[in-house]
Amino acid sequence: MDPLFLSGLRKDERSRGAIIFAYARQEGTEEVYWGVSRLFAHFNRETGGRLWLNYGAGSMGSALARLSQVEQAQHSARVYMDALLHLRAQLPWRDLMRACVALREHGIAPPDWRELILDLSGSSGPRREVHQRWADDFYSRP
Repeated sequence: MDPLFLSGLRKDERSRGAIIFAYARQEGTEEVYWGVSRLFAHFNRETGGRLWLNYGAGSMGSALARLSQVEQAQHSARVYMDALLHLRAQLPWRDLMRACVALREHGIAPPDWRELILDLSGSSGPRREVHQRWADDFYSRP
């Protein structure tokens, strides 16, 4: 993965068209692909001359459950989960970004990026079933 490409995703609105054209398969999913590609780029940014690529595992709920296992981040993980489960008309990009930044800061694997795209691709964002699965994954942690 080219670090300059990731850097461009984080900063450059012009790369939006290329991402959407290349990957968005369904009409109406352009915002989801663009937003998740930016989350991926922020999470996998270069640190100390080293690029840390992580393609993730599980749902956003399971990623935040892993974060809650870190003693200093238990409260934060619960706050992020509550914010993401709050039903709203728009996609929760700010809350997703904050959660991904916290995951990265603590060295916790992010959610599976492909699964996140599917979860967010409902007609008006995550459906109730997605929120239920995220909550189940978060609260049923071992």
